[in-house]
Amino acid sequence: MTENANQFALLDYDSDTWISEISSVSIHQTYDLLITENDEIVYSSSRRFGLMSPGQDIKHDKPPHPSDPRKFPLDDVQTWKTIDPTMRFGELLSPEGIVDIYVVQSDLGNNRILYLTQPAEPIRESVQTANMLLGIFTGIFLLVGIVVSYKMSTNFTKPIRDMKTHLHTLSQLEFGSTLTIETNDELTDLSQDINTLSEELQFALDRLTKQNIQLEKDIEFQRRFLSNASHELRTPLSLIKGYSDEIFHGFIKDKDQEKQYLGFIVEESNKMNRLLNELLELSRLESGYLELKKQKASVKSVIKSFTEKYAGFIEDSQMNLTLDLDETKGFFDLVRFEQILANLLSNAAKYSDSNKAVRISSSQAKSLNREVIRVTISNSGAGLTESEITKIWSAFYKVDEARTYDESSYGLGLSIVKAIQEKSGLEYGCYCADNWVSFWFDVEVG
Repeated sequence: MTENANQFALLDYDSDTWISEISSVSIHQTYDLLITENDEIVYSSSRRFGLMSPGQDIKHDKPPHPSDPRKFPLDDVQTWKTIDPTMRFGELLSPEGIVDIYVVQSDLGNNRILYLTQPAEPIRESVQTANMLLGIFTGIFLLVGIVVSYKMSTNFTKPIRDMKTHLHTLSQLEFGSTLTIETNDELTDLSQDINTLSEELQFALDRLTKQNIQLEKDIEFQRRFLSNASHELRTPLSLIKGYSDEIFHGFIKDKDQEKQYLGFIVEESNKMNRLLNELLELSRLESGYLELKKQKASVKSVIKSFTEKYAGFIEDSQMNLTLDLDETKGFFDLVRFEQILANLLSNAAKYSDSNKAVRISSSQAKSLNREVIRVTISNSGAGLTESEITKIWSAFYKVDEARTYDESSYGLGLSIVKAIQEKSGLEYGCYCADNWVSFWFDVEVG
Protein backbone atom coordinates (compact mmCIF):
# COMPACT_ATOMS: atom_id res chain seq x y z
CA MET A 1 0.00 0.00 0.00
CA THR A 2 2.81 2.43 0.84
CA GLU A 3 4.64 1.57 -2.38
CA ASN A 4 1.53 2.29 -4.44
CA ALA A 5 0.94 5.50 -2.46
CA ASN A 6 4.45 6.60 -3.43
CA GLN A 7 3.64 5.84 -7.08
CA PHE A 8 0.42 7.89 -6.88
CA ALA A 9 2.36 10.78 -5.37
CA LEU A 10 4.48 10.97 -8.50
CA LEU A 11 1.48 11.61 -10.82
CA ASP A 12 0.69 15.02 -12.22
CA TYR A 13 -2.76 15.88 -10.86
CA ASP A 14 -2.92 19.15 -12.81
CA SER A 15 -3.11 17.25 -16.11
CA ASP A 16 -6.25 15.95 -17.71
CA THR A 17 -4.99 12.31 -17.72
CA TRP A 18 -4.32 11.77 -14.04
CA ILE A 19 -7.51 9.75 -13.52
CA SER A 20 -6.60 7.24 -16.23
CA GLU A 21 -3.06 7.08 -14.86
CA ILE A 22 -4.38 6.30 -11.40
CA SER A 23 -6.61 3.59 -12.82
CA SER A 24 -3.70 1.97 -14.59
CA VAL A 25 -1.69 1.90 -11.36
CA SER A 26 -4.51 0.66 -9.13
CA ILE A 27 -5.88 -1.96 -11.51
CA HIS A 28 -6.16 -5.49 -10.01
CA GLN A 29 -5.43 -4.09 -6.51
CA THR A 30 -7.62 -5.06 -3.52
CA TYR A 31 -7.53 -1.72 -1.77
CA ASP A 32 -9.91 1.24 -2.26
CA LEU A 33 -8.52 4.60 -3.37
CA LEU A 34 -9.86 8.03 -2.48
CA ILE A 35 -8.43 11.46 -3.29
CA THR A 36 -9.68 14.67 -1.68
CA GLU A 37 -8.91 18.22 -2.52
CA ASN A 38 -9.72 20.89 0.04
CA ASP A 39 -11.57 18.17 2.01
CA GLU A 40 -13.78 17.40 -1.01
CA ILE A 41 -13.80 13.95 -2.72
CA VAL A 42 -12.42 14.30 -6.22
CA TYR A 43 -11.81 10.59 -6.94
CA SER A 44 -12.97 7.21 -5.63
CA SER A 45 -12.09 3.81 -7.02
CA SER A 46 -15.40 2.23 -5.88
CA ARG A 47 -19.01 3.03 -5.15
CA ARG A 48 -18.26 3.14 -1.46
CA PHE A 49 -17.40 6.80 -0.98
CA GLY A 50 -15.95 8.10 2.17
CA LEU A 51 -14.07 6.37 4.93
CA MET A 52 -16.85 4.59 6.78
CA SER A 53 -16.83 3.91 10.44
CA PRO A 54 -16.01 0.34 11.40
CA GLY A 55 -19.04 -1.95 11.08
CA GLN A 56 -20.95 0.34 8.62
CA ASP A 57 -22.03 -1.00 5.27
CA ILE A 58 -23.40 1.95 3.29
CA LYS A 59 -24.13 1.12 -0.30
CA HIS A 60 -25.11 3.45 -3.08
CA ASP A 61 -26.63 2.51 -6.35
CA LYS A 62 -24.59 5.25 -7.93
CA PRO A 63 -21.68 7.35 -6.85
CA PRO A 64 -22.67 10.45 -4.89
CA HIS A 65 -21.88 13.83 -6.20
CA PRO A 66 -18.28 14.94 -5.56
CA SER A 67 -19.68 17.68 -3.38
CA ASP A 68 -20.99 15.05 -0.94
CA PRO A 69 -20.32 16.80 2.40
CA ARG A 70 -19.69 13.46 4.21
CA LYS A 71 -16.33 13.53 6.02
CA PHE A 72 -13.93 10.82 6.88
CA PRO A 73 -13.90 9.58 10.54
CA LEU A 74 -10.17 10.07 10.83
CA ASP A 75 -10.49 10.58 14.52
CA ASP A 76 -11.44 6.90 14.77
CA VAL A 77 -8.18 5.78 13.20
CA GLN A 78 -5.97 4.14 15.81
CA THR A 79 -2.24 3.69 16.04
CA TRP A 80 -1.17 6.18 13.41
CA LYS A 81 2.40 5.50 12.41
CA THR A 82 4.39 8.08 10.47
CA ILE A 83 6.20 6.53 7.54
CA ASP A 84 7.72 9.74 6.14
CA PRO A 85 6.85 13.47 6.36
CA THR A 86 4.06 13.07 3.76
CA MET A 87 2.69 9.62 4.67
CA ARG A 88 1.32 7.81 7.63
CA PHE A 89 -0.29 4.42 8.33
CA GLY A 90 -3.19 3.68 10.65
CA GLU A 91 -5.82 1.17 11.68
CA LEU A 92 -9.59 1.36 12.25
CA LEU A 93 -10.88 -0.91 14.98
CA SER A 94 -14.24 -2.67 15.11
CA PRO A 95 -16.50 -2.27 18.16
CA GLU A 96 -14.98 -5.49 19.40
CA GLY A 97 -11.54 -3.88 19.31
CA ILE A 98 -10.34 -5.90 16.31
CA VAL A 99 -8.59 -4.26 13.38
CA ASP A 100 -11.22 -3.79 10.67
CA ILE A 101 -9.58 -1.48 8.09
CA TYR A 102 -6.00 -0.45 7.30
CA VAL A 103 -5.49 3.13 6.14
CA VAL A 104 -2.59 4.82 4.34
CA GLN A 105 -2.82 8.61 4.18
CA SER A 106 -0.49 10.50 1.80
CA ASP A 107 -0.18 14.25 1.28
CA LEU A 108 -0.06 14.92 -2.48
CA GLY A 109 0.40 18.67 -2.08
CA ASN A 110 -1.90 21.52 -3.20
CA ASN A 111 -4.37 20.49 -0.46
CA ARG A 112 -4.78 17.08 -2.07
CA ILE A 113 -4.91 14.04 0.28
CA LEU A 114 -4.77 10.39 -0.90
CA TYR A 115 -6.33 7.58 1.11
CA LEU A 116 -5.73 3.88 0.51
CA THR A 117 -8.05 1.63 2.51
CA GLN A 118 -7.83 -2.13 2.79
CA PRO A 119 -10.31 -4.25 4.78
CA ALA A 120 -8.51 -6.44 7.30
CA GLU A 121 -10.83 -9.45 6.99
CA PRO A 122 -9.50 -10.64 3.59
CA ILE A 123 -5.98 -10.23 4.92
CA ARG A 124 -6.86 -12.23 8.01
CA GLU A 125 -8.45 -14.88 5.85
CA SER A 126 -5.34 -14.94 3.68
CA VAL A 127 -3.18 -15.13 6.79
CA GLN A 128 -5.36 -17.94 8.19
CA THR A 129 -5.21 -19.73 4.88
CA ALA A 130 -1.46 -19.15 4.72
CA ASN A 131 -1.09 -20.33 8.32
CA MET A 132 -3.21 -23.39 7.59
CA LEU A 133 -1.16 -24.18 4.47
CA LEU A 134 2.00 -23.46 6.43
CA GLY A 135 0.86 -25.85 9.15
CA ILE A 136 -0.05 -28.52 6.60
CA PHE A 137 3.19 -28.17 4.69
CA THR A 138 5.15 -27.91 7.95
CA GLY A 139 3.52 -31.15 9.11
CA ILE A 140 4.26 -32.78 5.76
CA PHE A 141 7.84 -31.59 5.76
CA LEU A 142 8.19 -32.58 9.42
CA LEU A 143 6.84 -36.06 8.64
CA VAL A 144 9.10 -36.34 5.61
CA GLY A 145 11.99 -35.05 7.72
CA ILE A 146 11.29 -37.66 10.40
CA VAL A 147 11.12 -40.44 7.80
CA VAL A 148 14.27 -39.23 6.05
CA SER A 149 16.05 -38.74 9.38
CA TYR A 150 15.02 -42.21 10.52
CA LYS A 151 16.15 -43.68 7.21
CA MET A 152 19.46 -41.81 7.36
CA SER A 153 20.04 -42.71 11.00
CA THR A 154 19.17 -46.32 10.26
CA ASN A 155 21.55 -46.40 7.30
CA PHE A 156 24.23 -44.76 9.41
CA THR A 157 23.83 -46.98 12.46
CA LYS A 158 23.23 -50.26 10.56
CA PRO A 159 26.97 -50.79 9.81
CA ILE A 160 27.76 -50.15 13.48
CA ARG A 161 25.07 -52.60 14.57
CA ASP A 162 26.37 -55.15 12.06
CA MET A 163 29.89 -54.68 13.46
CA LYS A 164 28.61 -55.16 17.01
CA THR A 165 26.79 -58.36 16.03
CA HIS A 166 29.82 -59.64 14.12
CA LEU A 167 32.19 -58.88 16.99
CA HIS A 168 29.85 -60.70 19.36
CA THR A 169 30.03 -63.68 17.00
CA LEU A 170 33.83 -63.46 17.05
CA SER A 171 33.76 -63.42 20.84
CA GLN A 172 32.04 -66.82 20.65
CA LEU A 173 35.07 -68.09 18.66
CA GLU A 174 32.99 -68.37 15.48
CA PHE A 175 35.17 -66.96 12.72
CA GLY A 176 33.47 -68.44 9.65
CA SER A 177 31.21 -65.47 8.79
CA THR A 178 32.27 -62.39 6.82
CA LEU A 179 31.35 -58.78 7.63
CA THR A 180 30.14 -56.89 4.52
CA ILE A 181 29.84 -53.08 4.73
CA GLU A 182 29.76 -51.05 1.51
CA THR A 183 29.59 -47.45 2.68
CA ASN A 184 32.79 -46.54 0.82
CA ASP A 185 34.24 -44.73 3.82
CA GLU A 186 36.20 -45.47 6.97
CA LEU A 187 33.56 -48.01 8.06
CA THR A 188 34.29 -50.09 4.95
CA ASP A 189 38.02 -50.02 5.76
CA LEU A 190 37.25 -50.96 9.35
CA SER A 191 35.06 -53.90 8.22
CA GLN A 192 37.89 -55.14 6.00
CA ASP A 193 40.28 -54.93 8.96
CA ILE A 194 37.80 -56.88 11.08
CA ASN A 195 37.53 -59.55 8.35
CA THR A 196 41.33 -59.75 8.18
CA LEU A 197 41.46 -60.08 11.97
CA SER A 198 38.77 -62.76 11.79
CA GLU A 199 40.79 -64.72 9.22
CA GLU A 200 43.93 -64.43 11.35
CA LEU A 201 42.03 -65.57 14.44
CA GLN A 202 40.53 -68.48 12.50
CA PHE A 203 44.00 -69.44 11.29
CA ALA A 204 45.39 -69.18 14.83
CA LEU A 205 42.46 -71.20 16.23
CA ASP A 206 42.94 -73.91 13.60
CA ARG A 207 46.64 -74.01 14.35
CA LEU A 208 46.02 -74.21 18.09
CA THR A 209 43.44 -76.94 17.53
CA LYS A 210 45.93 -78.95 15.49
CA GLN A 211 48.64 -78.31 18.07
CA ASN A 212 46.32 -79.43 20.86
CA ILE A 213 45.48 -82.61 18.94
CA GLN A 214 49.17 -83.20 18.31
CA LEU A 215 49.93 -82.45 21.96
CA GLU A 216 47.37 -84.99 23.04
CA LYS A 217 48.95 -87.50 20.67
CA ASP A 218 52.41 -86.64 22.00
CA ILE A 219 51.25 -87.02 25.58
CA GLU A 220 49.71 -90.37 24.73
CA PHE A 221 52.88 -91.34 22.87
CA GLN A 222 55.06 -90.35 25.81
CA ARG A 223 52.82 -92.27 28.17
CA ARG A 224 53.05 -95.38 26.00
CA PHE A 225 56.75 -94.75 25.45
CA LEU A 226 57.45 -94.68 29.19
CA SER A 227 55.23 -97.69 29.72
CA ASN A 228 57.01 -99.64 26.99
CA ALA A 229 60.44 -98.52 28.20
CA SER A 230 59.54 -99.67 31.69
CA HIS A 231 58.35 -102.96 30.27
CA GLU A 232 61.57 -103.49 28.30
CA LEU A 233 63.74 -102.57 31.30
CA ARG A 234 61.79 -104.68 33.75
CA THR A 235 62.97 -108.05 32.35
CA PRO A 236 66.76 -107.42 32.42
CA LEU A 237 66.46 -105.69 35.78
CA SER A 238 64.55 -108.67 37.19
CA LEU A 239 67.18 -111.07 35.87
CA ILE A 240 70.05 -108.96 37.21
CA LYS A 241 68.36 -108.65 40.60
CA GLY A 242 67.61 -112.37 40.77
CA TYR A 243 71.12 -113.51 39.88
CA SER A 244 72.68 -110.86 42.15
CA ASP A 245 70.54 -111.90 45.13
CA GLU A 246 71.53 -115.53 44.77
CA ILE A 247 75.23 -114.66 44.58
CA PHE A 248 74.96 -112.09 47.42
CA HIS A 249 73.22 -114.47 49.81
CA GLY A 250 75.67 -117.31 49.09
CA PHE A 251 73.20 -119.64 47.46
CA ILE A 252 75.70 -120.43 44.70
CA LYS A 253 78.35 -122.91 45.87
CA ASP A 254 79.70 -123.83 42.45
CA LYS A 255 82.25 -121.41 41.04
CA ASP A 256 81.31 -122.33 37.49
CA GLN A 257 77.65 -121.56 38.20
CA GLU A 258 78.60 -118.30 39.89
CA LYS A 259 80.66 -117.35 36.83
CA GLN A 260 77.72 -118.24 34.63
CA TYR A 261 75.39 -116.02 36.71
CA LEU A 262 77.88 -113.18 36.55
CA GLY A 263 77.95 -113.64 32.77
CA PHE A 264 74.17 -113.35 32.70
CA ILE A 265 74.36 -110.14 34.76
CA VAL A 266 76.97 -108.65 32.38
CA GLU A 267 74.89 -109.66 29.36
CA GLU A 268 71.68 -108.13 30.75
CA SER A 269 73.59 -104.99 31.77
CA ASN A 270 74.85 -104.65 28.19
CA LYS A 271 71.31 -105.03 26.90
CA MET A 272 70.08 -102.33 29.27
CA ASN A 273 72.95 -100.10 28.21
CA ARG A 274 72.04 -100.63 24.56
CA LEU A 275 68.37 -99.92 25.23
CA LEU A 276 69.15 -96.72 27.11
CA ASN A 277 71.53 -95.59 24.35
CA GLU A 278 68.82 -96.20 21.74
CA LEU A 279 66.28 -94.30 23.85
CA LEU A 280 68.66 -91.36 24.18
CA GLU A 281 69.40 -91.48 20.45
CA LEU A 282 65.70 -91.47 19.58
CA SER A 283 65.07 -88.64 22.04
CA ARG A 284 67.86 -86.54 20.48
CA LEU A 285 66.50 -87.15 16.98
CA GLU A 286 62.89 -86.33 17.86
CA SER A 287 63.80 -83.27 19.92
CA GLY A 288 65.42 -81.62 16.90
CA TYR A 289 68.69 -80.88 18.66
CA LEU A 290 70.68 -83.27 16.48
CA GLU A 291 72.42 -81.65 13.51
CA LEU A 292 73.07 -83.67 10.36
CA LYS A 293 76.54 -83.35 8.83
CA LYS A 294 75.96 -84.02 5.17
CA GLN A 295 78.60 -84.57 2.55
CA LYS A 296 78.80 -85.75 -1.03
CA ALA A 297 79.58 -89.45 -1.36
CA SER A 298 78.93 -92.51 -3.53
CA VAL A 299 75.98 -94.48 -2.20
CA LYS A 300 77.35 -97.63 -3.82
CA SER A 301 80.76 -97.26 -2.20
CA VAL A 302 79.33 -96.52 1.24
CA ILE A 303 76.97 -99.53 1.11
CA LYS A 304 79.76 -101.88 -0.04
CA SER A 305 82.01 -100.58 2.72
CA PHE A 306 79.17 -101.10 5.22
CA THR A 307 78.61 -104.75 4.18
CA GLU A 308 82.33 -105.44 4.49
CA LYS A 309 82.30 -103.92 7.99
CA TYR A 310 79.29 -106.05 8.99
CA ALA A 311 80.54 -109.23 7.25
CA GLY A 312 80.70 -111.06 10.59
CA PHE A 313 77.08 -110.16 11.42
CA ILE A 314 75.97 -111.18 7.93
CA GLU A 315 77.75 -114.51 8.23
CA ASP A 316 76.44 -115.21 11.74
CA SER A 317 72.91 -114.49 10.52
CA GLN A 318 73.40 -116.92 7.61
CA MET A 319 72.20 -114.17 5.36
CA ASN A 320 72.21 -114.63 1.54
CA LEU A 321 72.96 -111.02 0.65
CA THR A 322 72.88 -109.60 -2.88
CA LEU A 323 73.63 -106.01 -4.00
CA ASP A 324 72.15 -104.08 -6.91
CA LEU A 325 73.52 -100.56 -6.61
CA ASP A 326 73.36 -97.46 -8.78
CA GLU A 327 76.45 -95.37 -9.49
CA THR A 328 74.76 -92.04 -8.65
CA LYS A 329 76.38 -89.99 -5.91
CA GLY A 330 74.36 -88.63 -3.02
CA PHE A 331 74.50 -85.92 -0.39
CA PHE A 332 73.93 -87.31 3.11
CA ASP A 333 75.23 -87.78 6.65
CA LEU A 334 77.48 -90.89 6.52
CA VAL A 335 76.96 -91.82 10.18
CA ARG A 336 73.16 -91.58 10.02
CA PHE A 337 73.13 -93.35 6.65
CA GLU A 338 74.98 -96.34 8.12
CA GLN A 339 72.74 -96.21 11.20
CA ILE A 340 69.68 -96.60 8.96
CA LEU A 341 71.37 -99.43 7.04
CA ALA A 342 72.26 -101.21 10.30
CA ASN A 343 68.70 -101.01 11.65
CA LEU A 344 67.07 -102.14 8.40
CA LEU A 345 69.63 -104.94 7.83
CA SER A 346 69.16 -106.16 11.42
CA ASN A 347 65.40 -106.03 10.90
CA ALA A 348 65.75 -108.06 7.65
CA ALA A 349 67.90 -110.67 9.39
CA LYS A 350 65.34 -111.16 12.19
CA TYR A 351 62.23 -111.40 10.04
CA SER A 352 63.44 -113.15 6.88
CA ASP A 353 62.21 -116.68 6.23
CA SER A 354 64.32 -119.83 6.11
CA ASN A 355 65.82 -118.81 2.78
CA LYS A 356 67.51 -115.85 4.54
CA ALA A 357 67.49 -113.98 1.22
CA VAL A 358 68.30 -110.27 1.63
CA ARG A 359 68.75 -107.75 -1.15
CA ILE A 360 70.11 -104.17 -0.98
CA SER A 361 69.44 -102.02 -4.03
CA SER A 362 69.61 -98.35 -4.97
CA SER A 363 68.15 -96.46 -7.92
CA GLN A 364 67.19 -92.95 -8.91
CA ALA A 365 63.61 -91.86 -8.16
CA LYS A 366 61.47 -88.75 -7.86
CA SER A 367 60.03 -87.77 -4.51
CA LEU A 368 58.44 -84.51 -3.35
CA ASN A 369 59.09 -83.03 -6.81
CA ARG A 370 62.84 -83.60 -6.65
CA GLU A 371 65.35 -86.21 -7.75
CA VAL A 372 66.51 -88.65 -5.04
CA ILE A 373 68.37 -91.93 -4.63
CA ARG A 374 66.07 -94.58 -3.18
CA VAL A 375 67.82 -97.29 -1.13
CA THR A 376 65.81 -100.48 -0.56
CA ILE A 377 66.55 -103.39 1.83
CA SER A 378 64.35 -106.41 1.07
CA ASN A 379 64.06 -109.79 2.74
CA SER A 380 62.16 -112.91 1.80
CA GLY A 381 59.36 -113.77 4.14
CA ALA A 382 55.73 -113.34 5.05
CA GLY A 383 54.30 -109.92 4.28
CA LEU A 384 52.83 -107.37 6.68
CA THR A 385 49.27 -106.11 6.76
CA GLU A 386 48.48 -102.46 6.01
CA SER A 387 47.74 -101.90 9.70
CA GLU A 388 51.10 -103.40 10.70
CA ILE A 389 52.98 -101.30 8.10
CA THR A 390 51.44 -98.19 9.66
CA LYS A 391 52.34 -99.21 13.24
CA ILE A 392 55.87 -100.60 12.79
CA TRP A 393 57.38 -97.09 12.77
CA SER A 394 56.18 -96.46 16.36
CA ALA A 395 58.62 -96.93 19.22
CA PHE A 396 58.53 -100.35 20.92
CA TYR A 397 56.05 -101.74 18.42
CA LYS A 398 56.58 -105.38 17.53
CA VAL A 399 54.63 -107.51 15.13
CA ASP A 400 54.50 -110.05 17.95
CA GLU A 401 51.71 -108.53 20.05
CA ALA A 402 52.51 -110.88 22.93
CA ARG A 403 55.79 -109.00 23.32
CA THR A 404 57.80 -112.02 24.31
CA TYR A 405 61.28 -111.16 25.50
CA ASP A 406 63.72 -110.96 22.59
CA GLU A 407 67.29 -110.17 23.43
CA SER A 408 67.99 -108.66 20.02
CA SER A 409 64.98 -106.38 19.55
CA TYR A 410 63.41 -103.52 21.48
CA GLY A 411 61.24 -102.14 18.66
CA LEU A 412 63.23 -98.90 18.39
CA GLY A 413 65.17 -99.46 15.17
CA LEU A 414 62.44 -98.36 12.75
CA SER A 415 61.55 -95.41 15.01
CA ILE A 416 65.16 -94.22 14.69
CA VAL A 417 64.98 -94.62 10.88
CA LYS A 418 61.76 -92.57 10.86
CA ALA A 419 63.28 -89.82 13.06
CA ILE A 420 66.43 -89.51 10.87
CA GLN A 421 64.41 -89.30 7.64
CA GLU A 422 61.97 -86.74 9.03
CA LYS A 423 64.91 -84.70 10.31
CA SER A 424 66.35 -84.82 6.76
CA GLY A 425 63.00 -83.93 5.18
CA LEU A 426 63.08 -87.11 3.07
CA GLU A 427 60.62 -89.94 2.63
CA TYR A 428 60.72 -93.54 3.83
CA GLY A 429 58.35 -96.49 3.72
CA CYS A 430 57.60 -100.20 3.47
CA TYR A 431 55.76 -102.41 1.00
CA CYS A 432 55.23 -106.13 0.48
CA ALA A 433 55.13 -108.03 -2.82
CA ASP A 434 55.76 -111.58 -4.05
CA ASN A 435 56.82 -112.92 -0.60
CA TRP A 436 59.27 -110.07 -0.15
CA VAL A 437 59.18 -107.38 2.52
CA SER A 438 60.93 -104.17 1.43
CA PHE A 439 61.93 -101.15 3.52
CA TRP A 440 63.19 -98.08 1.67
CA PHE A 441 64.49 -94.61 2.38
CA ASP A 442 65.60 -91.65 0.20
CA VAL A 443 68.79 -89.61 0.14
CA GLU A 444 69.51 -86.41 -1.76
CA VAL A 445 71.25 -86.56 -5.12
CA GLY A 446 74.74 -85.09 -4.80
